[in-house]
Amino acid sequence: MTDEPAAGTVSITGSGTPITPAKLSTVTCAPLASTIALPACDTPSATAKPIPDGATITLRAGDPLRFAGGNAGMGTPSGSDRICTIGLFVTDGTDTWALSGSSCAGRKPGGTNKVSGSVAVNDGATTVDGYTVGTTTAILMSPTGVSDGPGGLWTVPAVKLSKSVRAVSDISGVTTPTAGTAVTVRGASSDIGGLTAMPPKGATWEGEGTKPVLHPGDQGAPVVAGGKLYGLVSGQPSIALPVTPADKIVSALPQLGPNVRLLTK
Repeated sequence: MTDEPAAGTVSITGSGTPITPAKLSTVTCAPLASTIALPACDTPSATAKPIPDGATITLRAGDPLRFAGGNAGMGTPSGSDRICTIGLFVTDGTDTWALSGSSCAGRKPGGTNKVSGSVAVNDGATTVDGYTVGTTTAILMSPTGVSDGPGGLWTVPAVKLSKSVRAVSDISGVTTPTAGTAVTVRGASSDIGGLTAMPPKGATWEGEGTKPVLHPGDQGAPVVAGGKLYGLVSGQPSIALPVTPADKIVSALPQLGPNVRLLTK
């Protein structure tokens, strides 16, 4: 197992009356079109609302994040928002970003990126019940912009969180585990165990009985091994569960700024 050491504890806190955001189970997600469909949740659009003055919302990796207007480039129906899962937090010591699933990467006219040839960012990101927690300020992507092996072509939306949001991390760094290491997916609906690492491609099901299936909204969920981040769920499992490796995401953090690093516990 090869590990990258933690970047040092950074405390990002909000203060005031806590608001508990709603669970993913409180909304209805459109059924996935197939067993290989990206596990994002498309749900009817909701009106965003500000976090009340003096209040704070705590977010953790594994919590759902709602992207206003969805992602038309990846099939979000008109009049729908798209929900993915927070995979990790990063910070420069002043601002904090939540990173989520690639199918929630926003698409707007007027921008370009090396991966898709379109798009830049969405406007707002909210809790499931509509509290605005930040704005998608960047779409991180493979630094080369070309396939660099498994996990090569990928995009990850980076949501800059408001000062009323408290980001809590319970990971101590990133890891590339050896094959066969037990890993857990922290999905928006529930944790999924019984998986082992199959680097660099992802993870495989080693348990008995029915192979677990990701639920709508689980895309972007953190895959964790021994308290360290292995990567983010990028699709439904077929032979293997596809994972965007954490070390590749960390290598792209300079796209947010020169001092941006993983937020650790």
